Amino acid sequence: MEKLKKNWPTVLLMLGIVGCVFIINIATLISPDDYSYAYTIAGEDLKITSFSELLRSAKSIYMGWTGRIIPHLLVGIFMTTHLLPLKIINSLLFLCLLLYLTKFITQKNTYLSLTLAFGFFVYGKMFGEKFAWVCGSLNYLWTTTALLIYLYYFYGYFVENRSLTRYSKIILGLSGFLIGFSHEVTAFVGGAFLGMLLLGEGKKVWKSSKSDKIFFLSSILLFGIRKYINNNSSWQHCQKYFRCRK
Repeated sequence: MEKLKKNWPTVLLMLGIVGCVFIINIATLISPDDYSYAYTIAGEDLKITSFSELLRSAKSIYMGWTGRIIPHLLVGIFMTTHLLPLKIINSLLFLCLLLYLTKFITQKNTYLSLTLAFGFFVYGKMFGEKFAWVCGSLNYLWTTTALLIYLYYFYGYFVENRSLTRYSKIILGLSGFLIGFSHEVTAFVGGAFLGMLLLGEGKKVWKSSKSDKIFFLSSILLFGIRKYINNNSSWQHCQKYFRCRK
């Protein structure tokens, strides 16, 4: 309570940010892409009415168009249930994104750093598309926030010597696969970040325990596997296109 009294301007700012983003989410209309993921079953324009149909739709989209299977699966879930929980989660996740971003850069969350970060995103291009639009928020806001949290704890453990329990390492390692499996950009950025970290901290990783070596290398491998799996369907799609052109 004493800490809240001392930092009340920052607390009010965070509440204001959540409120603003929530209003923007409420005011943002549904796009054609959102409807397409709620009305596509195995290539047919049929409304999804069950979870099995949702899985069929995700499989069809994955095999025929893109590997962003987790975001598109979530789009189908929210579009066939209710959007209010999504808008609330988006508002909280945006604040979470700002908190981890400023903490990653400045090591602490201050009124000034949060204000600058908020202004950077709000006055950037396509704010609504990335943080309020149903399909866009699940493809960009959710995946970017998850990746930032992942890299924050990963970097903190190997570079800043923050402690992690054995179970935290397992959860963090497996979450890397899910994060990478969500979007090709997170796979590339996450894999590149871990690769650069390995080059910079190679000696430290080599001298670390056997479990830490496995943890580090498997994390890079999981991002790499995901990138291949995701791009594989897109590559097959391109091959079919060029064969038809011939």
